[in-house]
This record gives sequence, C-alpha cells and structure tokens, in this order.
Amino acid sequence: MTLLIRTDFADQAGWDALCSAVRTPSDEGSVAEVALVEEPGYAGLSTEQVIPLLPEDVAQRLVALADQVTFSSHELPVLLVDLLEQRSIRVVASELQSVETELSLANLEFDDVAREVEEDGVFRGFPGF
Repeated sequence: MTLLIRTDFADQAGWDALCSAVRTPSDEGSVAEVALVEEPGYAGLSTEQVIPLLPEDVAQRLVALADQVTFSSHELPVLLVDLLEQRSIRVVASELQSVETELSLANLEFDDVAREVEEDGVFRGFPGF
C-alpha cells in the first residue's frame, strides 16, 4: 500500500477532490491501494524531510506527496517517489491508481512510467490507453 501524504494544508477543497479522485474506481473497477495521511506534522515539508519521518515498519516502494504543486493544478498531480531509487515523478490523480498498481505488481518499472512523463514533468497516462 502506498502512503499519500498531505504536505500542503491551504486547500481543503483540493484535498477533498484528490481523495475522491484516488478512491474512484477505474473503468475495470480497481482502486488505488493508498492510505491517506493527513497529519499536520507533515505540513510544508519537502520530500527529503518527509522520507526520514516515515514509519520504520513501512514496507513499501512508493510514497506519494500532495504538496503545493499538486493543489495548483486542476489535474492534482501528486509527487510519486520511488523510495528504493530516491527519484520522483508527478502523476495526475486520475492515473495514480494505474501507476501504483502496475508498479506494485511489478508489471512495469519506475523507468517505464518516467519515460512517458510529458514535457511539463507530469505523467498523464500511457499513449493509446
């Protein structure tokens, strides 16, 4: 399960929209396996500051951050961090489920997703899907 950690608390409506988007089933009926984390202790923290604060018993490869950039766009692009390789990409909320599922099942590698990031640094889906 991927943690989706809120680090920006200025936009409650944006957070509510993000939560709704990641809980909405895909056309195939699957939903993102994410745990929503809304703790004020993460407010304003960068990726580098959040990672050391993750619980030691968290056995996961990915963490997603909902930061100021996320809430500045109607697409709600979360910052998806690969904890093994310490790299990240932005993924629009509507695609988080598919990316999280494919990476968790090892159907894709992080690099496969990163190659499809658009010029503005955001992943919006695979061509043809």
